[in-house]
Amino acid sequence: MASVTAFTIRMPPTTESSGHYPSRRLRLSLGYRLSLTLILSMGLLVTLLLVAAGQKFERLERALGSERNHAELQLLKEEWQRNPEYQPLSVAGQRIWLDDDPSVPAYLRNLEPGFDGVIEQGDHLYAVLVEQLDGHRIIIASESQHIEEAEEEIGRFLRASWIILMLTIAAISYLLVRHLIRPVARFANQIDQLAPSIRGINLHPEGSSPEVNRMTRAFNRYLGKMDEYVERQHAFAAMASHELRSPLTVIQTSAELIASLDNNPAIVEHSRKILRSSQNMDAMIRSLLAITRDYRPDKDFESIHLLSLAQELADQRKPQGQRQNVSVELEIPPDIEWTTHKELLQMVLGNLLDNAIRHSNHSTVQMVWKKNALCIRNQGDGIDEAMIENLFERGVSHGSRGGYGLGLYISKLIADKMGWQLRLRNVENGTEACLILPPVG
Repeated sequence: MASVTAFTIRMPPTTESSGHYPSRRLRLSLGYRLSLTLILSMGLLVTLLLVAAGQKFERLERALGSERNHAELQLLKEEWQRNPEYQPLSVAGQRIWLDDDPSVPAYLRNLEPGFDGVIEQGDHLYAVLVEQLDGHRIIIASESQHIEEAEEEIGRFLRASWIILMLTIAAISYLLVRHLIRPVARFANQIDQLAPSIRGINLHPEGSSPEVNRMTRAFNRYLGKMDEYVERQHAFAAMASHELRSPLTVIQTSAELIASLDNNPAIVEHSRKILRSSQNMDAMIRSLLAITRDYRPDKDFESIHLLSLAQELADQRKPQGQRQNVSVELEIPPDIEWTTHKELLQMVLGNLLDNAIRHSNHSTVQMVWKKNALCIRNQGDGIDEAMIENLFERGVSHGSRGGYGLGLYISKLIADKMGWQLRLRNVENGTEACLILPPVG
């Protein structure tokens, strides 16, 4: 097994997501959600405290008015004890009425003795006390204008304080959450840069929190297990390739020998079929082995003349087409060339062509070159729209003439590995499969 080399992947700081996983609706990041939660929680707490302070001030205002009235009532009692003829005088902010004084305001006339409370009149509040003292009905009303002015001033101060506190909380919350989330964001960026072709990776987030370090250790254990799994897969693929190609060599040699020793045309034709099938199987094994590797086999790339390749694929399938009364027509410009892995391209186009012939209704199959795409179109019953995307999954086949459901699945694996795209759609009176290649040249 390959040795494991530890290294640290460093990424430049980013503020936006990579966009690899698009979403149909807006999703807030963890940092924003934590910031909003903290801001809303602290904002609610500050608001409740300020509301409680306002209510406390209002109760204090009423208590001060009541206390002032009772103090004035006590002074009256003392003055009448010294001088029964004493007449109370009203002062600024406080009015006193005795008995049935006609100047008593209408909103105070019907109050019963014992009333001690606040009455709102217009824009002002009055602390009112009604008592029976020494045969006199006494009404004392204290204005709270100066207290109301102070209350308004305090209200403006509280509102300004609320705004300043909310801005401060928002700034502190953002900086705090950003500091807490930064190790997680760095860890996510490192994971995002991992590639299947790189093995033996150990992530080392520097200066991270204990929680992120624990996640890192767990993820490194997972990467180690994945490395072991991939190594076993590669070993199995190499062993299977070797074990399968050995009997194929015997089959090919025997078929060639039979064809050279026997003059019976039927035997010669069957021998050639065996030889072609074994050669195709050998190419398939090499191709499957190539796609199990963790790197694109660029070293095996070669310049391919697409018209010649398509003609070769069509010629190989003439016997199949004759049995089903299907012909293959090519509409490919003669000057199209493309550099890629020939066997993988043959395998994909061969699978698409086999499917088109198999599901064609005794008519023509066309291989047409469009802009950076080679499309294979047949005339048939079409495919249920709900099944089109599923046909690229393993084991899914279409119609009674479907195979084992591996052809399109393998083709999709190869296309994904090579950076190609496969498109399958219904067209008028049939189906079209397109292999979209990177721009030529």
